[in-house]
Amino acid sequence: MRCSRTVAGLLAVLAVIPVAVQPAAVEAMGLPARAADAGHRASATGAAQANRPPRARRAPGRIVESVAPSVISVHTLSSTWATTVDAGHAGTLEVMAVAGHNWPHHVTSVSGGGAGTWRPVAAPHHDRAVLQIWYTTVDSPGRSVLRVDWSGAPGAGYVAIAQYAAKGAASWDLARSGWASEPFPVLAADRSGVYVGAAVAAGNAQAGTTPGFTYTLATRAFVFATAANVIGTLRPDARGAAAVGAVLVPSAAAGAAGAPTGSAHGATATTAPPGGTDSAAPGPAGAPPAGLMPKSIFGQDVQGWPVDPRSAQFAADIVDDYKAAYGSVGVGGLPIYAAPAGAGESALSVRRACNGFLSSTGATLPAPPYVQLNGSSDNPLVVYQPSSGQDWELWSVRRTGASSYSACWGGRLDMATSDGVFPNGFGLSATGISYLATTITEADVASGSIDHAIGVILPRCNWSTYPADRGDCGSDPGQPAEGQWFRFPPGLAMPSGLAPFAQMVFRAVQRYGMVVIDQGGAVMIEAEQRTDWAAEGHVGIDPITASWGGQPEYGVVANLPWADLQTVVPPR
Repeated sequence: MRCSRTVAGLLAVLAVIPVAVQPAAVEAMGLPARAADAGHRASATGAAQANRPPRARRAPGRIVESVAPSVISVHTLSSTWATTVDAGHAGTLEVMAVAGHNWPHHVTSVSGGGAGTWRPVAAPHHDRAVLQIWYTTVDSPGRSVLRVDWSGAPGAGYVAIAQYAAKGAASWDLARSGWASEPFPVLAADRSGVYVGAAVAAGNAQAGTTPGFTYTLATRAFVFATAANVIGTLRPDARGAAAVGAVLVPSAAAGAAGAPTGSAHGATATTAPPGGTDSAAPGPAGAPPAGLMPKSIFGQDVQGWPVDPRSAQFAADIVDDYKAAYGSVGVGGLPIYAAPAGAGESALSVRRACNGFLSSTGATLPAPPYVQLNGSSDNPLVVYQPSSGQDWELWSVRRTGASSYSACWGGRLDMATSDGVFPNGFGLSATGISYLATTITEADVASGSIDHAIGVILPRCNWSTYPADRGDCGSDPGQPAEGQWFRFPPGLAMPSGLAPFAQMVFRAVQRYGMVVIDQGGAVMIEAEQRTDWAAEGHVGIDPITASWGGQPEYGVVANLPWADLQTVVPPR
C-alpha cells in the first residue's frame, strides 16, 4: 500500500535526532558492551542510518519535540529485563517498541521509568512475530529503573525506547494504530503527534527515508518520527513480513494550532486505501452485530442443556492443547467492518483455482474504504451492512485495486432470517458457522456484555457435528469435533481478579457457551481485530484492548477455569 498524504495547516515539528547505543546502557541490562557493538555492525548490512547531525535547538511554538530518543538492542530477553532511564520531566511521553521472531515470547507488563501505568498499543502479531508498542506519561521525573516482564523462555528480541515532550501536555492518547504484512500501512498523523513503528521480516526489515530516528538491525526495524507527511516507511522486503505502528498525541496539545475538528483530540487521520484517496469517513460504532441476527442459534441460553458423556475427556483435551501451544487460551483478531447505508460497492471476484461462491455473495461488496486486512495466511474479512441486513464473510482475501477485492471462498447470509450457519459450501469458516454470530466484537465489549456464544479454534479435532454442516478435521478419536459446544457449569463461581474482558467471556461462556468454529494452530477464542476501531475513525484505545487491563492476548483469559468446561448437547 504505497501512498502518501500531507496534513496542511498544522505546526512544524522538530525531527527526531538519533542517539547511538551506548555500551553503558547495554551493561545496565547485565549484558556485555560488545553486544551493542555487534548490533551496530549488523545494522550496517541493513538499511543505512543517516549521518547524525548536531542536535537541533528548540524553536518557539513547536508542539512536540524529541527529548532523548535511544535504542537498546539485545539478542536475548530473559523473563525479566531492566534498564535505567532518565525520565525527563512530568508530562514526557515514553514509548517503547519491541520486535522479534518468536511469538510465544512477548512482553506481558512494563513498569517504572518514572511512570505508574504503561499501556499497550499492539499485541503480538499472529504471524509468529512479536511486535508490540507500549507507552506512558512520566509522573515522577528523574533517573529510574524501567522493568519489562517477558513471557516464556529467553527469546530473541529487540527493544527501542524514545521520549518526547509536548507543551502543556499532561498525558498522551492513542490516535491511530495498525498492523499489516507487506507493505506497512501508511498512518498519517497530526503534526502535533508522535509516530512509532516496528517491523520484522523473514529476510530483512528495512527502515525507509523518514526524517527522524530510524534503526535497523538484521531482521528488525524501528522508526520514530514527528512529521506526518513522511510516515509510512517501514517496508519489509520479504513476503510474509509484518509491521505495527501507532500515532500518539498529547491530550493538552491535540486540537490546538488549527488542528482539524470533529474528533476528541484533533486526530482525524486514517489509513488511505490503494489509489491514494484521502476521504475515509469514520464508520458507525453501531450495536453488537449478533443482535441483528434474531434467529441465530448462538443466542440461546445453554444452561439447561444436557451434558455429553464425553465431557470430561473433551475438556482435558482443550487444556492439553493450550498448554502445548503458548500455555494459555489466546484471543484472535478478525477484521469485521460495518458498511454504512449507501456505501460504495467494490468489485468482488473469485481467484483462479478457488471455489466459486459468487452465487451466494454476488459480484459486489460494500467494503468501507478504511478496511484493513490482517495479513495472515487466511486473510479473512467480514463486512456486514445493518441497513440491508446482509453479512459477507470471505476467506483468503486480496485487495486488487482501489475498489476491488478477490477471495478464494466466501458467502453471504441474511441476518434477519439466518440461524447463524451458512449453507453447506459457503461462508468463511470450515464449519459453515458464522464468524459474525460468534466473534467478540468491539461493540460487544463497549456494551459491557457478550450476548452470544463465542467461537473457538482448536488445533486437534475429530470430524464435525451439529451445528457445523461440514468441517476440515480428519479422524482423531477422543478429540472434540468441529461444532462441539461447551459451557462453564451453571453454578460455577467466577474467579476473582479477572480483567473486565475475562469477566465478560466467563459470563458469556456460562450462559451462551463456546462452539468450535474452526481448526488452527492454537486454542483461540475469536474476537474482532483491534485495529478496526481506529480504522473506523474512533480516537483512543479500542474497547477490547482497554478491557484487557494491560494484559496480552495470551494472558487476559489465562485464569478462566478451562478445566471445568462442560460439553453440552444442543437441541435440534
